[in-house]
Amino acid sequence: MGMMNGQELSEAYASGDIFVMPSESETLGFVVLEAMASRMPVVSVAAGGLTDIITEHGKMGLLYAPGDYAAANAHLAKLLDDLEFRDRIAQGGFDEVSRWNTHASNVWLREQQYTGAMRRFRLQERFKSLLMWVSIHAWVRGLLRMIGLGRKEPAPAAAAAT
Repeated sequence: MGMMNGQELSEAYASGDIFVMPSESETLGFVVLEAMASRMPVVSVAAGGLTDIITEHGKMGLLYAPGDYAAANAHLAKLLDDLEFRDRIAQGGFDEVSRWNTHASNVWLREQQYTGAMRRFRLQERFKSLLMWVSIHAWVRGLLRMIGLGRKEPAPAAAAAT
């Protein structure tokens, strides 16, 4: 079929009933996301980045172990035989991919990633302040001892005379 985009790509996805992703070396899985966005149920090998997309087997897609073509075939048969199940998987995939539009991705970045980074930064800054205080405190104590103003160490107790 070659390279497709725009309307031609949308029509290709819309004409399908089930999307099968057999690649065991897929890293990003954009085609799986596109299929899910087109409300196509997905049967995918559980490998690479595909398990980051289909995180709930049986809800947003169906996964099979690498090389387990009997399981892939069983998933396809179930989707072909059970239209209600096929629609439920297709809707689950669509719902999941809909969470990752530009707005949702930005909210996630701001609320999760940025908030966590700021929390770690503040903790590091407090730790640096504590280290600085300890260092200054030790330096001042040492200086005071050097000029004779520091706290004197108690003299050792005299041995009891016998």
